Amino acid sequence: MTDLQPSTYTFGDNDLAAERLRLLAAAYEPTSRAFIGRLAREPPRVAIDLGCGLGYTTALLQAKTGAALTIGLDSSPRFLAHAWRRSPHAVAFAEHDVTRLPFPAPPADLIYGRFILTHLANAHATLERWADGMAPRGRLALEEVDTLAADDPTLTRYYALVEAMQAARGQRTYVGRDLCALPASSS
Repeated sequence: MTDLQPSTYTFGDNDLAAERLRLLAAAYEPTSRAFIGRLAREPPRVAIDLGCGLGYTTALLQAKTGAALTIGLDSSPRFLAHAWRRSPHAVAFAEHDVTRLPFPAPPADLIYGRFILTHLANAHATLERWADGMAPRGRLALEEVDTLAADDPTLTRYYALVEAMQAARGQRTYVGRDLCALPASSS
């Protein structure tokens, strides 16, 4: 398999991008909390948060699953510095391109990502490799966008701009549409 281009967050890692992530974390926290809550059969030994950004989802993943160790992975040292400052007990972070394996972590019982595939140019190939970062009987849980719609014309225009910006980078805003069509892996 050929190497993939390094992943980079579509919106960068400056102050504006950090504020965008903070706002998204607040907006999606209730639905992500409910989704993660349904994943927690028993506390995982290791949970990994792919593309953790500022660590909001990592803290939520740890709080809802009770994992012995939750590790957030992100390629931005700037975002990770923020994540470390606000991290709860049993949470760690590592600078890592999530398209590359092995992860700098033990095999995970649970790998979670919110809006991560949408930022990857070769999402399908990366998704297949993530199974290599899981413990036996580990689970991969992803929250991705199938569609975005709004009555507000400003938001509608924003969604179109994001889609065009991501398409120019080989990324898919609505990658969630593809997930159900992917074959299930027995790995």
